[in-house]
Amino acid sequence: MKKYFILNSAVFFCISISQLFCEYEVVNTFPNLTFNDPVGIYYAPDDSDRLFVLEQPGKIKVFNNSSDETDAQVFLDIYLVIVNLQVNRNFYQT
Repeated sequence: MKKYFILNSAVFFCISISQLFCEYEVVNTFPNLTFNDPVGIYYAPDDSDRLFVLEQPGKIKVFNNSSDETDAQVFLDIYLVIVNLQVNRNFYQT
């Protein structure tokens, strides 16, 4: 247990020191949009200049890559797909 405490302390110390020498700035690129627990952002594979944001609850939202964009459409709601599959599976079993 003592080894883990020392190891965790050393890792925390190294991360803290490294943050002192990093120069970065967090900027809200899309101030008019809000997301629910975003876990990824990806460019569209075509040249449409769209972005896809993956949210933790299972939604994929799509919007134009513009800082003044005000609307992100739901591209796919995986939660609803899973619920529909479950309902259909139960329907055919009866």
